[in-house]
This record gives sequence, structure tokens and C-alpha cells, in this order.
Amino acid sequence: MIEIRQSTMADLPYIYEICYLTGHNGESVVEICPDKFKIGHYFAAPYVYFDSEMCFVVTEDNIPKGYIIGTHDTEKYTEWLNREWLPRVRNLYDFKQNESTHELEIYLNSVIKDDTVNDARLEPFEAHLHIDLLPELQGKGLGRTLINTFFDQCREKGSSKVHLGVSSKNPGAVAFYKKIGMYVIYDVEGASMMGFDL
Repeated sequence: MIEIRQSTMADLPYIYEICYLTGHNGESVVEICPDKFKIGHYFAAPYVYFDSEMCFVVTEDNIPKGYIIGTHDTEKYTEWLNREWLPRVRNLYDFKQNESTHELEIYLNSVIKDDTVNDARLEPFEAHLHIDLLPELQGKGLGRTLINTFFDQCREKGSSKVHLGVSSKNPGAVAFYKKIGMYVIYDVEGASMMGFDL
């Protein structure tokens, strides 16, 4: 049976795994990043610690196989991330010995090594999210249900706008977001920042 529920700390191993298996434009990062936790240290786990009420998993027979995670207050989240989370994650890595030639791991190393700085262009979009589903649960309407669940929670928290980033190498995701009413805020090299008015 497939269900959607709020995430708990017990879901974290599954959330890390889902992020690892879907984190490169919907594809696995197994061949790119040998450390199966690095991508989840930045794009998944901290949200569950900081703003668990905004994090949901989709389960099949009680096992998480997808999630939507984020925060209703990007400014406060970023302050916490830089102060509490990233310093601890940096202690796990010797970046001089973990240099990579792949653009994804280079990017991961940079966002972990350096404090996150919010783009002023996104300031009106106070909430943001990440969503990932394992392939076996894709195409079943669960992405839209997860998005709507997150949006409803944002409204309850008083947020008025949401944003996310999506790679131009993931045209299926771009088309999906546009289909549900999201729009491009601005483009950066290789990606678009997209928004939604709640």
C-alpha cells in the first residue's frame, strides 16, 4: 500500500538513500560520488532536523521511497544551516583528498565548504523545497500529491511564495513544474529557479 505521511528521524536512512539514487537530475550519483551520504548531507537531511513539519515521505508497504522536504522560512533555515549544520558536516571531509573532476561533486564540495548565501532575487519566495521519487513510484501522480501537501503546509505556516531549483538537463521535471503552475523566476547556467504563488 502506498501512503504519504510526515517524515520522522527514523526515515533518515531511507531519505539519504533516495537522495543518493535520484540526486543527479533524477538519476543515481553512485558512479559520481562514492560517498553515499555527501549529497544527502546538503540536500536532504538538514531539512528533517530543522523543519520536520515541512517534510513528508511517500511509503510503499511502510518503506519510504520518495520525499518532499524543505522549509517555510529560507532565511532562518540558511542561518541555522551555516551556524549549526555545515560546520559539523565539514568535519567529515578532507576536501584536498576528495577533489573530483565531475561537476556535481565539485558543486557539492563547494556548497559544503562555503557558507550558503541566499540570492536576493529569491527573497520574496520565502519557502523552498526538494522532491525526489524512486523510479518505481514515478508516473503515479505522487509528485503532484506531494507538492500539494507541501504547499498546503506552507499556507498553514503563512508562506506566500515557494521556490525550487531545477537543472536544464532534467526537462521532464521542468515540464512537470510548469504543468502544475510554477514559473521561471530566473535562469542560471544549466538551471532555472522556479516559483509558485500560494
